[in-house]
Amino acid sequence: FLYGCKTWERNWDWKNDITLFLKDVETVPNSVLVLGNAGARYIDLSDTKNFVAKREETLEKGIKYLKHAIELHPRYVNGYLNLGLGSYKLKRDRDALFYWKQAEYLYPNNPYLRNYYIVFYNDLLNRGYQKAQRGQLDSAIYELRKTIILDKLNPEGFYNLGGAYYQNKQYDKAKYYWEQCLKLKPDHAQAKSGLSTIVTVTVPTPAQPVAKK
Repeated sequence: FLYGCKTWERNWDWKNDITLFLKDVETVPNSVLVLGNAGARYIDLSDTKNFVAKREETLEKGIKYLKHAIELHPRYVNGYLNLGLGSYKLKRDRDALFYWKQAEYLYPNNPYLRNYYIVFYNDLLNRGYQKAQRGQLDSAIYELRKTIILDKLNPEGFYNLGGAYYQNKQYDKAKYYWEQCLKLKPDHAQAKSGLSTIVTVTVPTPAQPVAKK
């Protein structure tokens, strides 16, 4: 009878997995699986309409649980994945890069990670482009440098970073990054065109002989 009562009580927690995990994290606070699931659910909840007003607080709570999970199990891939996602949502790019690179080290071909990288990469390219358009070239370079850390095999990050350096009149760095772009994609027409422009800009005009009187 007592076990039956306990089961009946537990059924209220089984209404959905969110309720279950958030309840369990209070009763088994050192379970990696429970901490990871609770943290992930808080990251998810932060985007729902009932949590908009306290979105940052919800994300911080999820991150706290996830950090505890990886403390207990340093090779917990899902913990790093969700820590990266929570950090990205809080616009903490450096943290997102750190946690996602940890996940990549442990599980290089993780399909979720690849999707996160695509979204983050395009976001960084767009930020860099927008800042360059406003003449904020140092900030544009800062954003675009993150793209080549995030994905060192994607030529577009190198091309755009070269373009930002070119606009900033740092032609040696522009040349370097366009060359790196062409190593990854030898037929990249824009990088080729940019390099030819650099030659035009940097090669000095030969001095004209002074005519004798």
